[in-house]
Amino acid sequence: MAIIGMMLSTTENLYEEEIWSKLSDYVSSPLDQILFFSGKPIASTYEDEIYSNVIFSLIKKMNIDGIISLTGSLNYYLGSHAYKTYVESLTNAPIASISVPIEGHSLVQCDNYQGSFDMGLHCINHGYQRFGIITGPFYSPESKARFKGIKDALKHYHIDEYHWFEGDYSEKSGYELCLKLLHNSPDIIFCSNDLMALGAMKAIIEKGYHFPEDIAVVGFDDIEQIRLLDVPMTTIRQPFGDMACKAFDVLKSRTIDDICIPSQLIVRESCGCEKEFNSIELEEQSKRYYMSKYARSLDEYTLSIRLRASFDQVKDRNQLYDVIDEYMKQINGQQLHLCLLNDSKLIIHDPLNFEWPDVISYAYGYIEGHRFDEAHFEPSEILPREVTEFKKVNAYLFHPLHQQDILYGYIITDSSTAKSKLFTSLKREIVNTLSRLDLMEQVHIYTRQMEKIAQSDMLTGILNRRGFYEKVECTFAADINNGNTPGIIFCDVNGLKKVNDHFGHEVGDRMIFETAKLLEKVFNGNILARMGGDEFVIYVSSCNQTSLDHYNVMLEQAIHEANALSESLFEISLEAGMACYNLNKTPSLDTLIKEADLNLYTKKRFRKSI
Repeated sequence: MAIIGMMLSTTENLYEEEIWSKLSDYVSSPLDQILFFSGKPIASTYEDEIYSNVIFSLIKKMNIDGIISLTGSLNYYLGSHAYKTYVESLTNAPIASISVPIEGHSLVQCDNYQGSFDMGLHCINHGYQRFGIITGPFYSPESKARFKGIKDALKHYHIDEYHWFEGDYSEKSGYELCLKLLHNSPDIIFCSNDLMALGAMKAIIEKGYHFPEDIAVVGFDDIEQIRLLDVPMTTIRQPFGDMACKAFDVLKSRTIDDICIPSQLIVRESCGCEKEFNSIELEEQSKRYYMSKYARSLDEYTLSIRLRASFDQVKDRNQLYDVIDEYMKQINGQQLHLCLLNDSKLIIHDPLNFEWPDVISYAYGYIEGHRFDEAHFEPSEILPREVTEFKKVNAYLFHPLHQQDILYGYIITDSSTAKSKLFTSLKREIVNTLSRLDLMEQVHIYTRQMEKIAQSDMLTGILNRRGFYEKVECTFAADINNGNTPGIIFCDVNGLKKVNDHFGHEVGDRMIFETAKLLEKVFNGNILARMGGDEFVIYVSSCNQTSLDHYNVMLEQAIHEANALSESLFEISLEAGMACYNLNKTPSLDTLIKEADLNLYTKKRFRKSI
């Protein structure tokens, strides 16, 4: 049994889809599994890519027997030495690198040198003499090998004059560097990959040259786009799928090996070749296949626009899961598993050194129409046991769920689901919905905080006048309906003005604060508020004269004990007026409060008269 992981810079790129798709089919033993981790180039400087490679850190949590690294697509920003350090930090298992060597580990590559050499000979045999060359970045060993191959072919035919520029494998660099090469009047341009060749072709046409009659273009890789051009492009085919399968075999055998697979010259029309009669039908069949595929993609995109409205209506996660159900049925998806963080989200501070939690929330699971309950599991399990026991597959793809630096978790799918062009939009809608729900929750929390602030007294932390009325009005009506006899205790702090005058308002504020804490202790479980200044009010849901007398005794005793222990510059002194609900005398909350306030005033006037 072998569980092998593979690191990809995407699962949506056409040539990388060929890799993981072929390897998924290749892993046929029921005891073997291949896990594809879909990230982005390590240490990318692009804002939409920089956080995606946290998915690779998941490898640290898993019991994996080996890692296949599509290094040529992943180490663009990091460089060979730093990339080696990074990959080895993920696992102690053996590593098989595709295209670019990682010191001390297996390497599977195609013969880049021979492919470029054969391409050079083919173009020279056409009669081309004025070569323009757009290389890949020179930190890349495969780029150097391709450049050497084309140079040696030219040297073999004693062609010493050629012009070249170093590109970065992007279509944009091919376009820009071709514009520079046009000043040297080339009759053919060799590009170290097909994307740069597409850019060069656009520049040639844009400048009014006939392609390929005036200037021919050839590439390297044989990506799908170049097969659909009006003038299909001559290129070198790298057997990426075969390379990935060889890497799997090397890791499974637990050996360290270097394997070089021959590349293949694919002759089409962009070099000036006429299409051979016996290949016309095959080419047309291929074109019909790809055009049909793109037509289906367009239909799927149209469907995704319609389904997006369903996600826009989602108000909570349960609704989200219901919508995903419908989406999976629409795309004939086989498996989708939503694995979320227990704390809802994390901020990604350092993508290269990110650590996943030890336990993940299995929030949603779908296998061929069967829905699974929520659970918790360890990442090393891949999925909860009851899920894998229901239907285990040989290949899973892992996709991060993040919005910039905010991480929600990851999606696991089977390969057939990931092949659907609608799956790309599904991932996007899930992330957008999780982000929107998170924002809604933050707004809700913020609103509650603002409401609390609006209802709270800033000095004491208890309710203010507004908070008191908003809370008590409903409670008062409910208590009356339930047959209770509510009561109000109105308190006034004695001597606050003297404390302010003699010791300052800071000490006076302390006196108010200590009084509030004392009242909270005495009237625990009842509604307490500061009405303003030195006035406090307490609402009790049920009272009578006996209970009011009891409260009065408790209050006097608490004041005495607090003052005996206090080392403050002041002593707490309170006067309290109390009133119980009476349908005829105090039929409303306001009349009850006024009655308690009047009783307080009467007590204070009586005390002064003594």
